[in-house]
Amino acid sequence: MNTHHCNPYDLAIDPYARTVYWTDTVHKVISVKRIDGEDIGIVVDDVDARSLAIAPQEGYVDVSFLRVYLSPIILTNMNSEKC
Repeated sequence: MNTHHCNPYDLAIDPYARTVYWTDTVHKVISVKRIDGEDIGIVVDDVDARSLAIAPQEGYVDVSFLRVYLSPIILTNMNSEKC
């Protein structure tokens, strides 16, 4: 995916790793890029994620999803494995 044409919905910054995570609701991915502009890539694909929260000390990204009646939350570590 070309991140120059992304549609960010929410952003989260990891100040220790100097990375930016964002949800893209059009392409249905969570992407990550270094603050210096280096593209790292897609962390999770085929996901309708809305908001992110970073817990860098533990190595986790919390993700919530938009639903009509509820917003379930999943927990993934920063290397894309679900916890």
